[in-house]
Amino acid sequence: MEYSDDFISMDITGNVPEYTAIYQLLFRGIPNSNQTSPVISTSEEEVWRKNPAYFEEFFNKNRYKTFIISSFKNDKYSSRVSVNLKALEADLEHHSIIRKFGY
Repeated sequence: MEYSDDFISMDITGNVPEYTAIYQLLFRGIPNSNQTSPVISTSEEEVWRKNPAYFEEFFNKNRYKTFIISSFKNDKYSSRVSVNLKALEADLEHHSIIRKFGY
């Protein structure tokens, strides 16, 4: 795993590693990284209910892929996915999903 204030790279197992990486960042956090807490601190159900149009476009129309810096197979079981964390957080702030720090 690699990370900075701007990005995070992680190894993900499963069939849709980019989706999994973004979902974990948003709602679970990534252990042993700079993003141990989820980016969105409320429950998935609550934030989806309050912002259905945003999440419909974000996940169901694959907008989340615009925040993927790179994604490649490590082996047949895992992929290395890098996410532009700064851009993802800015987008969530812009759409009032999260508040800017200090405001």
